[in-house]
Amino acid sequence: MHTPVRLLAALLLLPGLAVGGCSGDNAEKPQVAVTLPGGSLAMKVLQAEDVPDGLVPILAQTGPADISRIAGFSADSTAAEKSLREHGFDEAYVVQYGDQKSGRFIVNVVATFDSEDGAIADLTADLDSARQTGTPFPIDDLGDQAGGVRSARATASTAPSGSAAPSSSAAPTNDFDLVTVRWRRGNTTWLLAVGARGTVEQEAVVKLARLVLARADA
Repeated sequence: MHTPVRLLAALLLLPGLAVGGCSGDNAEKPQVAVTLPGGSLAMKVLQAEDVPDGLVPILAQTGPADISRIAGFSADSTAAEKSLREHGFDEAYVVQYGDQKSGRFIVNVVATFDSEDGAIADLTADLDSARQTGTPFPIDDLGDQAGGVRSARATASTAPSGSAAPSSSAAPTNDFDLVTVRWRRGNTTWLLAVGARGTVEQEAVVKLARLVLARADA
C-alpha cells in the first residue's frame, strides 16, 4: 500500500468521519445492519457497526482489491505496482464509508504480503513517503510498527476535477482535515484515513485503528 498521493487528493471530496462521531463512547450506531462484500479479509477492516450514525458503506468502492487497484492509490501507479510485487503483495480489501451531507469520510485498507519482511519493507517505505505529505506523529502500542500523519489543510476547491462534489449546502472553500494512520501486524498492513471539514482528532483516529486491530486479532 503505497503513499496515496492520488488517494489523498481524492479523499478531499469523499464522504467521511466527523470528530464528534469518532471521539465519544456514546456515538450513535447505524440503525440498519449492513453486510460488507465478501472476501477473506473482509473482517479485518472497520465494520458498519464500528462507525457513527450517518456514515454508510460506499459499496461500489468496497471489497477485495487486486494489486492494480492498490497501486492506483499512488501518484505513480506503475512504480507502485512494481514495488508491491517486489515486496510480495498477496491480497487486499478496501472499505469506504461516507456521509454526503457533511462530507465526512473513512477509508480503511488492509493488505497481506508473502512474508513479514515484505510487509515491513512496504510499510516502512509508505510511512517515509507519507511524512512528506504533512506532520507525522508517533503511535505506541499499535501492532508491530505504526505511524500517523496529519496532512496539510486543503480546501474543497482544490480537489481534482471529476471528483464528486460536496453537498451544495456546504461552502466549497471549507477546510478539510485529513489524518492517516498506518500500521502492521506480522505480514499484514493497514491504512486508515479519516477526513472531515474542520478538525479531525488524532487520538480518535488511533482509537478506531485499535478497534480494527482488535477485530483482526479476534
